[in-house]
Amino acid sequence: MTKRYIIFGISLFLLCTTITISFAQVRLKDMAVIRDQREVQLIGYGLVVGLNGTGDGKNTQFTIRMIGNMMKRMGVEVPATSIKVKNVAAVMVTATVSPYVKSGGAFDVTVSSLGDASSLEGGTLLMTQLTGPDGLVYASAQGAISVGGSNRNYGGGGIVENIELVGRVSDGGILDHEFPTISTEERSLMVNLRSPDYTTAYRVATAINETFLQNIANPRDAGSIIINVPEEYVQASGIVRFISEMEAITFVPDEKAKVIINERTGTIVAGSNVSLSPVAIMHGTLSLVIEEPGAAGQAQQAAPGLPGAEPVGDRMVTLNETANVGEVAKALNLLGATPRDLIAIFQALKSAGSLRAELVII
Repeated sequence: MTKRYIIFGISLFLLCTTITISFAQVRLKDMAVIRDQREVQLIGYGLVVGLNGTGDGKNTQFTIRMIGNMMKRMGVEVPATSIKVKNVAAVMVTATVSPYVKSGGAFDVTVSSLGDASSLEGGTLLMTQLTGPDGLVYASAQGAISVGGSNRNYGGGGIVENIELVGRVSDGGILDHEFPTISTEERSLMVNLRSPDYTTAYRVATAINETFLQNIANPRDAGSIIINVPEEYVQASGIVRFISEMEAITFVPDEKAKVIINERTGTIVAGSNVSLSPVAIMHGTLSLVIEEPGAAGQAQQAAPGLPGAEPVGDRMVTLNETANVGEVAKALNLLGATPRDLIAIFQALKSAGSLRAELVII
């Protein structure tokens, strides 16, 4: 069995299993986040020193200027023409920090080369200030950089070297100023859905109201729900307990009818709401007919392994209008369709208006 058909089999499995899992109950905390409690992204600009001749070149002027300014702040005047940067590299330092990290708390930072250095291996990041989206300084970072060594991965028909221009400083960031969090006396919260949808927002509000036996949740729009904290939780400073109980609430999210196609790998994933209207498709020697139930001329004998499908020749099959994308894919597989055939047919279904779903090609 070739790699192409293994991928094709995986895509069929995904098509058939999507319908099974889409109606499962999910927790609120897995589908939404409380506003202002999202993680905060920080960024800074610094220097990495101690490189073994793999730093920026002499034409990287911003690195030379940074070194000159740093030495000047330390009381040492160094002419720019005498600065050698082969053991130094200018880098961007980034981090994503939880809003609940307290002052003095440590977190990992990622260091990425900004100039023309060839490697950051063995380098040390000098103290770098990290700012937030508002331009304020919230943290600083410093420490030895790990780039995962110089191992090479043998596989996939070639040799791939590790990327040594991006490294990580474990617990290298130290938070100086805490981020604002929810007050223990908060009386209202806003829950934002990660995938905005009006039906899902309504179901979330309904599940919250039914759980707490109060009308405390009201959908604001497709992406957010306003929640009034019950008085008993405010008085007892039980906002943490309230959020914990609310996050555990389960509901069935709604989803848009969508088919995702990856042309590079032949992978196709479809949601459970995807449906098809009557249509006839001819693709090479393949023929697929989707017609209304009870249509005249429809054969009565079902094709082996595919309930409700009727064979009309060696390379043709007929399905009822109630067929879903998984059944269409399975029928085409029985006819010997390749991944490229399947992708082309789904594109044609969309163009003909038979595929009642959004088609996304990546």
